[in-house]
Amino acid sequence: MSGEQPSGRAPRADRTPLKRVVEALLFSADRPLSAGRLAQLCGVEGSGQVRDAVAELQSEYESRGNAFRIEKIAGGYQALTLGEFAPYV
Repeated sequence: MSGEQPSGRAPRADRTPLKRVVEALLFSADRPLSAGRLAQLCGVEGSGQVRDAVAELQSEYESRGNAFRIEKIAGGYQALTLGEFAPYV
């Protein structure tokens, strides 16, 4: 990914909430990203914070009635459109 530092960790502004960075990564990824890889890209230690961020995002999406969700598939997370919108996508 462009913008990565040699360590494999992308810079993250201190004021940017982790869940928003995770959200941006999931929406731009063409395949599932593991919690470990997301943590690496976000520049955080361990994947627990990433799993918490994903859970918060999922809760937000459900409470707002969004047309998408985050699914854990193929050993990682991916943003997916809800099935009911398949005829339109």
